[in-house]
Amino acid sequence: MLLLSGCVTGPLSTAPDSCDPDPPAVGEVRARQITCTAEIPASGEAYIGDWLLENALLRLTIRNIPNRMTQLNGAGGTVIDAALHGTDDAIVELIPVVDEGWPTALNITADGDTLLLTAEDGSKRVWRYRLTPDSGLLTLEGAEGFTLVPAINSAVNGIAIQAGAGLSIAAPSPLEDHGGWVDWRDTEILALGSPSMLTQALYSEHTTATGQSTGDVIEVALNGSSVFEAPVVDGSFEVDVPVGAELRTTMAGHIPSGWASASSDMDLNIGDGGFLLISVFDETGKPIPATLDWSGATFSVLDTPKLASVGPGEGSGFVDAGPEFIVHELDAVSITGEVELEVIMERKAPDAALAAFGVPGFPDKTERRSAGRVLKQLASTGVDYAVLTAVDEVSQTSSSTTPDHLISVSSSSQSGGPLGAIFTWPWSANDKRAAHGAVNWEGVSALDLLAIMSKSGRRTAAVDATWVEAAGPVSGWVPSPQTIYIDGPSDLVHVAGVFDQWLPIALVGERTWVHVDGRTSTEIQRGIFEGRTAPTTGPQIGLLVDGAAPGDAFVEAQTRAVSIAISNPGDVSTVYLLGPLAEIIQSWDIDDLPAETEIDHSGWVIAVAEGDTSWSVTSPVWLSRP
Repeated sequence: MLLLSGCVTGPLSTAPDSCDPDPPAVGEVRARQITCTAEIPASGEAYIGDWLLENALLRLTIRNIPNRMTQLNGAGGTVIDAALHGTDDAIVELIPVVDEGWPTALNITADGDTLLLTAEDGSKRVWRYRLTPDSGLLTLEGAEGFTLVPAINSAVNGIAIQAGAGLSIAAPSPLEDHGGWVDWRDTEILALGSPSMLTQALYSEHTTATGQSTGDVIEVALNGSSVFEAPVVDGSFEVDVPVGAELRTTMAGHIPSGWASASSDMDLNIGDGGFLLISVFDETGKPIPATLDWSGATFSVLDTPKLASVGPGEGSGFVDAGPEFIVHELDAVSITGEVELEVIMERKAPDAALAAFGVPGFPDKTERRSAGRVLKQLASTGVDYAVLTAVDEVSQTSSSTTPDHLISVSSSSQSGGPLGAIFTWPWSANDKRAAHGAVNWEGVSALDLLAIMSKSGRRTAAVDATWVEAAGPVSGWVPSPQTIYIDGPSDLVHVAGVFDQWLPIALVGERTWVHVDGRTSTEIQRGIFEGRTAPTTGPQIGLLVDGAAPGDAFVEAQTRAVSIAISNPGDVSTVYLLGPLAEIIQSWDIDDLPAETEIDHSGWVIAVAEGDTSWSVTSPVWLSRP
C-alpha cells in the first residue's frame, strides 16, 4: 500500500496507519513525518517520508534528506509545499539562508510541535521550525533570512508576494524581488496566509475593513506605501488591515476609486472604463502578433483581436511587430468605452524566421511567469521559435495557453558555473532530484559538462565563448556542440579559432534570424543545424558568395564574387567581411551598401554588421573543404 501511495524518501518515524489528512484542532500544531499522500496539499511536490508542519489554518511540508528541490547542493529541510487547508500548494520551495551555508548532511526529527534540523557535517548546527498555533507565523530559529522560489504567475504587491490559492507571504524585513525569486534578509520569521492573516501576524494594531465594491481588487496602503491586495468576492470584501491604512478598489481598464480610510460598511466604486479592440495584419491581410504600446503601457496582441485595457481618456502610442516590420505610429485619440482599431504593418526586412535562444523561463531566478505568458510576449515581438532556459535548473514550458503559431522547444537547462553559459535542450524536470535534475557543474571539466548536459550528444547544445576557451582544441570536442551562442561581435575572436579548425557550426544569439521558407519547428531546427543563422539585435544581413548563402554547400572556385546587403540596420555604421584568423577582409560604411566585391582566399567568410547598439553576424559560408 505504501508503494501505491507514493515514494518513501527517508525512514518513517510513525507507523503507516497514522495517516491523518484532517487539519489539527484549533490551537494545535502538528509536526511529524508524512505517511500518506492525503496529507500532501493538492498539486504539492512532497512525498511520503517528507515532513509535515501544520495548524488549523495552514499546512506546510518540509523536504526530507538527501537534497533540496531547486538547489544543486545541500541536504533537505526546505519548505516545498505551503497551502491554506483545502487549497492547492502555492509555492515551489522556501529556502532558509543560514550562516556558513546550508549543510550537505542533515538529520530531521519531530520534537513535539517542532521540527528539529541537525547538521551532520561536523558543525553541530541546529535549527527549529515552529508554527504558531493560531496564525500563519513561521519561525526557523537560527535562520538569517529566506529565499522563495514562488509558484508560476505569483505577483509581488507591496510587502507581500501573493502566491495564489489565497496564500500570501511577507516578513518583518523588506522583500527583494529578482523578477522570479524573492529574498528576505535579517529575519527568522515569515508570515504566510490570507491578507488578514498577514496583518494579524505582522502588525500589532489592526482593524477590520468591510464594504461593497464594483472593482475586483482592494489595494491596501499605509503611510502612502502599498501593503498588499485583497480580493473582492461577489461585490463585497472583508479584510484585516493595519490601523491607519487606506483602501481603494481597482479593475483593469477602469479608473480606480479614490483612497478612503479603513472602516466598516465602505463603498468603493471604480470609475469609467476604456478599451482598445485591436487587430494587426501584414500587408497581405494576414493576422500577425504584435505589441501595442499605449501611453507607456504595453499589451501583447496575438493573431486574433485583442481587447486591451488601456483606460479612458486621451492617449497615443504605436504598434511594433518585431524587426521584420516598420513601427506603426498611432494618432492621439480619446478612449471612452470600447474603441475598435485595425492596423496594417509594412514589412521592412525580407521574410525570415526569428528565433530566441536562452530566454529565461520559470523557475529561473529572474522569471516566474508561465511559459504561455512568456511565449505570448515573445510572439508579439516577432519571435517564431524559442528555447526557454533556467540557470542551474530545468525550465518548464508546458502550458495550455501557448500560442499556436509559436514553436517552442520543450525545455532547456543552463549551467551557471565558471565554464560558461552552456545550455542544452530538451529536458524533462524531475522534482525528486536536486535542482529538478539539472547538472551539478562543480569539479566537472568543460568537455565532461557538455557530455553530461547533452546526454553525449542526444540533446542539442549551445556553448558560449567562455566554454570555447575552456574546452581546448576542437579535435577533442566529443561530443561536439551544434551551436555557439554569442553576445556580440566581440566574441568572434574565439569563434574564428573554431572555424579555423574546420568545425562547421552555427552561430546563434539572444535573437537569431533563421533563413528558411517555413515556420514549422522542423524547418527552423533544420535551418539552425544547417547554419542558416545570423545572431542579431534586429539588422538582417544578406551575404552571398557565388550565389551561395550561409548554410549552403561548399563554394568551389578560385575567385569568388561576393554580394552583401543589409535591412533594418538600426544604428549600424560599419559592415565587414571576416575570415580565417579573425582578419577583416574588406569593410564598408553603411551608406555604401549594397555592395559587390571579389575575394580569392580559401577557408570561410562571415559578414558582420556593427554599430553602437545594433549588430548582426552571419554563420559562415565555407569557401573550401577541409
